[in-house]
Amino acid sequence: MSDDGSPSLVSARYGEGYRSRHGARSESWHVFVAGSGVAARLASAIPTTVLELGLGTARNLGASAAVAFAFDTPLRYVAFEHDLLGADEWASLERDALGPHAFRSALLEARRSWDTTPGTRHTLCVGPVTLEIHLADARAATWPRGVDAVYLDGFSPTVNPELWTDEVLGRVASHLAPGGTVASYCVQGRVRRALESAGLRVEKRPGPPGGKREVLWARRPSERTTVAGPPLDPARSLAGTRIAIVGAGVAGRSLAWAATRAGATVAVFDASDGHAGASGVPAALVNPYRGRAGRASDDDLHGAERTWAWAAHLTGAGLDPGAHPTGVVRGADGSRQARTWSARPGALPFGPEPTPAPGRWRAPHGGMLVRRGGWIDTSRWLVALRCATAAHGGLDRPATPVTGLAPVAGGGWHLQVDSATAGPSVDTYDLVTLCLGASPPGALPHLPVTAVAGTVALVAGHLPARPLAGAVYAAPVGSPARHGLDPLRPWFAVGGGHGDSLEDAEGAAGLLATLARSLPAAPTAADEWTVSATWRGVRARGPDPQPQVERLAPGVWWFGAFAGRGFLRAALEAERLVERWARGAA
Repeated sequence: MSDDGSPSLVSARYGEGYRSRHGARSESWHVFVAGSGVAARLASAIPTTVLELGLGTARNLGASAAVAFAFDTPLRYVAFEHDLLGADEWASLERDALGPHAFRSALLEARRSWDTTPGTRHTLCVGPVTLEIHLADARAATWPRGVDAVYLDGFSPTVNPELWTDEVLGRVASHLAPGGTVASYCVQGRVRRALESAGLRVEKRPGPPGGKREVLWARRPSERTTVAGPPLDPARSLAGTRIAIVGAGVAGRSLAWAATRAGATVAVFDASDGHAGASGVPAALVNPYRGRAGRASDDDLHGAERTWAWAAHLTGAGLDPGAHPTGVVRGADGSRQARTWSARPGALPFGPEPTPAPGRWRAPHGGMLVRRGGWIDTSRWLVALRCATAAHGGLDRPATPVTGLAPVAGGGWHLQVDSATAGPSVDTYDLVTLCLGASPPGALPHLPVTAVAGTVALVAGHLPARPLAGAVYAAPVGSPARHGLDPLRPWFAVGGGHGDSLEDAEGAAGLLATLARSLPAAPTAADEWTVSATWRGVRARGPDPQPQVERLAPGVWWFGAFAGRGFLRAALEAERLVERWARGAA
């Protein structure tokens, strides 16, 4: 019995345990399923191929299958094993060690009839999981190509050196898809160097709680190696232009990256040292089909396209923008609304019941799948933009409030700042853009905005494969630790219930009660869910729901008030404003 209460087994051949004595279950999840990124891919409805070297007790298989079933995402799982355990040995583990009941039962039944002659290959298809087990030495087996993750989980190099040779590790690297990862408990220097020599980026990462101090993570670089964006006409370059951006939410971060790509020298100032304001929401939907009519404006459709294009560029640079273009499910309130939505171009109608809704939501009257939609882990998105901006020479000035502006004779602006470390100072810029959202502007010029408060409940558990938009929205939480949640557990966010103030915004109980009507197997009462945390924030809205992009004075601009469209429209609007500047509209 390991330290986390989950049992493991010891190999008679090698004299080593199949899992860590400090926690069999936690090691499988932390090192392999979550650590490799497989759990996040499956939760984002991205079909995934896993290769495991050393199936052993099949814990990694079971944990991976559990996520695939929970999110109804296709998983191809290929395993090399020359010493396959028997069905009784697998069955001796706790009941959920081999995944959901349907998968566990089928696996144990199949195992009892499998031939264990070396060189034999067995397949099993259950729900979204396709399993292939090769009873062969990895050195002689036929390897699949385009693998998204490799679980390097054989016995240690001391007792099983043939699995850790430079040849085998080189094959691991060469069979990964671009962006594919390797996860292992083994951090020996020789292993790390072999993977690095094969072209992978290798890191030592913190091990599971109570277990090994460090574990191995490696990644094959994506085919794209530079951060790029839509080309700007070189004749309209901003090279030599100094731009100050006040506000580090999604508006400010997007504008900073777009401006640095055009050659500008950019500094981003923010009074906080984190992701304050509405941009710190735990999860954001990218959904161009909005409102009861479910219409999508040309700008919203174009905004979604630019958002996903930015995500591809950032990923190609080796950054993780936390972008998940899974589509978004909208359930209709009635048959009339469903018929109206069925005519929306770019959306896929479904239903009514008994036709199932995509992602296993409940939609009695039918609805539509917004194929251009998805969800964003806001923390990762903002960090990726900050890193991409820095790669182009941008400066970051957190915890540095801007207290005032003063014109400079001959053009430009003095920016009065009050840094906690450097004290008050005055910097000079050609352009200043205020991306303040609903934050108090103080002495800075501003446009009048309406504050709209909202609540997001953070709940432990899995959601169906695609996020939901409607009276409330529901999406996975991609960075739970940022909100004080256990990073080893799955979490989802339920948002909505807007009001004029935080006190007026709907509470968590009301949000969950609304969500329960869209889940076929939801708890009968919202209080059966455990709300572990509640996020509250205030966003800005202008006179209409369109973003506010206006010049307040020569060289001073307002950019923001996206009214809940920040992660949908900021990329597009930032590119548009930078192009206006490049044309001389300062």
